[in-house]
Amino acid sequence: MRQQIGLLVLSLALAALGVTARDSALNPIITPLTPTVEAKASSPTIVTIPLTRNAADSTKRAEVLSKLKLRQTNMMTLVETGSETREIPLEEEILSEKHLATYFGRIKISKHDFKVLFDTGSCEFWVPSSECTTGRCMRHSRFPWDPNNSRLASSTGMNIQYLSGRVAGDMVYETVQLGDIEVKNQVVGLAKVVDIDLLDDVKWDGILGLAYPNPTLQQQGITPLFDTIVNSKVLSGAPRHLANQFAYYIDDTKGSVTFGGANCDLLSAQNKGACIDKFKFVPVTEKTYWTVHLKDVRVKYPGKPESTGNCPAGGCKAIVDTGTYLIYGPEAQVSNMLTSQLESCSKHGAMPTFTFDFHVENGAEPVSLTLNPIDYILKFNINQRDECVVGISPDKDVIWTLGQVFLRTFYTVFDRDEDRIGFARLHRTRFNPINARQPNSLLEKQGDVKVEMQARNKHNPAFVELKDKLSYDPADEIDNF
Repeated sequence: MRQQIGLLVLSLALAALGVTARDSALNPIITPLTPTVEAKASSPTIVTIPLTRNAADSTKRAEVLSKLKLRQTNMMTLVETGSETREIPLEEEILSEKHLATYFGRIKISKHDFKVLFDTGSCEFWVPSSECTTGRCMRHSRFPWDPNNSRLASSTGMNIQYLSGRVAGDMVYETVQLGDIEVKNQVVGLAKVVDIDLLDDVKWDGILGLAYPNPTLQQQGITPLFDTIVNSKVLSGAPRHLANQFAYYIDDTKGSVTFGGANCDLLSAQNKGACIDKFKFVPVTEKTYWTVHLKDVRVKYPGKPESTGNCPAGGCKAIVDTGTYLIYGPEAQVSNMLTSQLESCSKHGAMPTFTFDFHVENGAEPVSLTLNPIDYILKFNINQRDECVVGISPDKDVIWTLGQVFLRTFYTVFDRDEDRIGFARLHRTRFNPINARQPNSLLEKQGDVKVEMQARNKHNPAFVELKDKLSYDPADEIDNF
């Protein structure tokens, strides 16, 4: 989630504590804990947790649409006249779009069920405590705090300050279950105070951060959940012998997060086999957020020369954030790239392609990933009327945030063994309006899918191979969604 409002979590979203990301919009500050880590795995399969998209009513969808359209109108005014009109604060925009942007999955904490946001923009982990008795907390699952059964991990507790409010409570050691992965003695924040309005509307209860440990947490001696999994060899040790990886997939209504590798079935409904060759890998350049380096972002309007050099000479920094909805880029860069407005859904053919050139080590050619208009345009159906808006927004920050608008086009693997991120293009020919039901989705039948994987070692990286052709047909019509 972007460092600003991302989705609440101990350090919350894409910018967890101390770094700057965007959609995670709450800048958190937390207190230390010192975990004694122990974990246990059962069967040698990857574990896939289905994700459900948070539903939003027509009022919330209309609110998000109007704010996005106003922000982009302001950007066009700035491009054309050099002066801004009335601006909506970015924090307000981010909080608004969180109502429909978040995908959550189910986990267990000491046998109690919770719905959490899996957030690569933060590394903290919290849920409401039973000691929080406000109406806001009572709408959610709460952990039954009992001082006789829970061991405190910190005498000072948890105190997180976000731009939009505060989360405070105790830090305790509990057993966490992700499918059949069991992680013992994991530090979990139990929030007694949840002063964040967003929780009044979303269905998820808390946030599970999957970013690298940030410097603040390291100084406090806090071990994030995925680091506990890595350190305890839950995935890489016997009996699983899998990679220290997790994969993130979303479509327009649901998705999945997979621990131990990738679910190759998501790249094709047919055939089975190794799919590692379908992923293009780029190195992580900063181990806080999942940060990568862009050599350039190229823009190509139909019938016009390609615009290059949009990043400065040293390139652009970007973070890959599952807790952020839109794609955000530095205001000056986005304004220079988006020189025309989307007039209607049927006019999508006049919009440009965006090609992100990712830096690769050892002087290799950059990894280039292209977004077509069908990939980044968002369609809203409000009162039986379709309206479309561009899912790329200007930001006051100097970095790019690649949120769910980017990730719904690329199945993404986050690899802690090699400190890299892999992208495999998904076949998007159409999508439904925001929050519309997609009955034929592949994930509808997925359930708790567990796909057997090859053991990972230095010579045999991680995935089972799949022979499938991914393609995109520019003739696909956005107004047929």
